Amino acid sequence: MSLLYTKLPKYLTVPDNSYYFPVEGKVGWNFRHEFILNNANMRGSSFTSKYKVGGTSNLINNCNPMSLTNWVDYYFENAIEEKIGGEKITLEKMWNLGQGLKSRINKIFVETMKEKMIVIPDKVYTAFIYNLTINRTWDGYLAEKNIENLFKNAFGLEIFDSKEMEDKYLVDKYMNVGNYKIGFQVKPSSYVDSQQIEMRRAHKNKHKMFENEYGGKVFFIIYTASGIKDANAKLKEIQSEIQRLRELRI
Repeated sequence: MSLLYTKLPKYLTVPDNSYYFPVEGKVGWNFRHEFILNNANMRGSSFTSKYKVGGTSNLINNCNPMSLTNWVDYYFENAIEEKIGGEKITLEKMWNLGQGLKSRINKIFVETMKEKMIVIPDKVYTAFIYNLTINRTWDGYLAEKNIENLFKNAFGLEIFDSKEMEDKYLVDKYMNVGNYKIGFQVKPSSYVDSQQIEMRRAHKNKHKMFENEYGGKVFFIIYTASGIKDANAKLKEIQSEIQRLRELRI
């Protein structure tokens, strides 16, 4: 086990079982107050955005870790806030982000709703930030690797990552079909809720830009613990798009 991982507080590595608990087949946890924590985090500037915890998807792809402990080590050695004058991410910064989330929830309950502040231990706020940043990024990384292997076997084409694609077109991955490209936006099943659907609509213009630039469509790939949602139908859609692009070359 890695040195950095062993130095983490126990509440970040072992589920509390009262306020957060393990999910079968995943490293990430579910939280007793997940709805409140998640919605508060998404209200305004997210405490888990790349501006505050670094660009996790690029970090883990650069790391290409063989284990969770490799990923934890790499993250705390390399993660920097993605903003002008961004600072290195430390456990102290992660704790402070948790306290910022606590303050936001307090404002929602006390100042906005005129309700008594919900009682959640301080460690839970930091565990929530850590879980989204570290654990769920790891789960997503494994899911994406499985998707890459599935697509490679199904279509015989390589899947690529690109920070430029992600930043400019909100595309996580792409494949080349001759001179054209097909894009993929990969999300967990938890992405499909009322608030995230609004975010999904915001991707529409960016994905249209990708299609205008590279000729191919962008597909949303939603994954669950058991694999891609509606996998057979999605593979057929992608195969049809590959065939369409190949015919354009004739």
